[in-house]
Amino acid sequence: MTLEKDLIKGCLNQDFQSQQAIYDIYASKMLGICYRYLGNINEAEFLLQRAFVKIFTEFHRYTTEISLEKWLCQTMVTFAVDYVKQKNDLTHIVDKSQAEDLSYEPIEADANLNAKDIIETLKSLPIGFRTVLNLYSIDGYSHKEISLMLQISESVSRSQYVRGRMLIARILSAKGRIQSIGNETVKI
Repeated sequence: MTLEKDLIKGCLNQDFQSQQAIYDIYASKMLGICYRYLGNINEAEFLLQRAFVKIFTEFHRYTTEISLEKWLCQTMVTFAVDYVKQKNDLTHIVDKSQAEDLSYEPIEADANLNAKDIIETLKSLPIGFRTVLNLYSIDGYSHKEISLMLQISESVSRSQYVRGRMLIARILSAKGRIQSIGNETVKI
């Protein structure tokens, strides 16, 4: 039996050492997820602790159909989104009439642009933009899935994505990190 399987079995039996090992292995990555959504390290650490308590009390929901890491990431994203929804009213993040009129403009980025630049810029965005950009660009959810998670329409999800993306481009452009907004695409 592998270490991960042993740890899973231990967590299913509420074994503290197994839970501690899982926490030690995955906490930094899960903290990164919380931080991306909240943009505040203190809140992210608070959420991380709450989420792991819930994960360990509901560990029986884990199935081996997906890897433990993927399940933990999905669970953490769900927990972070729920936390954001509790703290913010995301149902009115953009006027639906404006949502249909937005166009997607590709962005040409500086070759030295890195993930840290994007994450730091992402955390400065309004919560609606940040949440949708995280869900769509980083965590890979579709606009349909996002609309269900956030209880908004798909067009509002798309509009928040496009507006957030363009705001990131403007911020990075002001810092000299984006060369132009034109025909070459760099996925953000």
